[in-house]
Amino acid sequence: MKIFALNLCLQFEVQDAARSYHFHSISLEELLTQVKNSSIAPDSQVYIQAVQGKKLDKELFSLQGSEQFRESGLTLTFVFPGRHEMDQTLRDFISHFKPIAAAGGLVVNEKKEYLCIFNQGKWTLPKGKIEANESPVEAAAREVQEETGLKKLQVEDKLCETYHTYPHRDVWMLKTTHWYRMRSDSSETLAPQIEESIEAVAWISRSRWLEIAKNSFPQTRELFEAEFIREMYADR
Repeated sequence: MKIFALNLCLQFEVQDAARSYHFHSISLEELLTQVKNSSIAPDSQVYIQAVQGKKLDKELFSLQGSEQFRESGLTLTFVFPGRHEMDQTLRDFISHFKPIAAAGGLVVNEKKEYLCIFNQGKWTLPKGKIEANESPVEAAAREVQEETGLKKLQVEDKLCETYHTYPHRDVWMLKTTHWYRMRSDSSETLAPQIEESIEAVAWISRSRWLEIAKNSFPQTRELFEAEFIREMYADR
């Protein structure tokens, strides 16, 4: 499981004997010391060995709320000795947040272009909060239509769920977003939802996305990477 805290990624895995010789792990204390001393390069992948019986939820909550960590671009993979320990840590960690559910879409047209929005200085995908008595797939279609102006939209299948944290009125939120693959036509008129601070809506080719990907959120980049891999195998 991955939880994004702005540009920080917290990843949780169970120790696999087959992989134990392929990475060097450090303790959480060593990580904090190295970050304080600026001895870890931004955007690095770091493995942290979880100690059996030692609770991590409060340290993880504090870490994800640190501006220094949230801006770091680090991927911190916490390796647990067993699934029970990992699941318990996740439950304890998640209990510090107020949950919120959202849904959105990765929309493709007949030219294999992707529908993106420009919002708060970032290129991202249309999504929004799931309303009461609304299913995730209904919310995804509605939000895409509202934020982009599309009228005709075909929902194909569910892609995945992503998780990210953010502060709201002195409360930390954990948003679960349900993502769906959708189809639409490039001839439709696009209209950004101005009241949601969406500045632009555009169909973007794969090559163009690779140029602007750095100016997006990590979870958005991960969705595109998974889609490109899927397409590569589908074309074989």
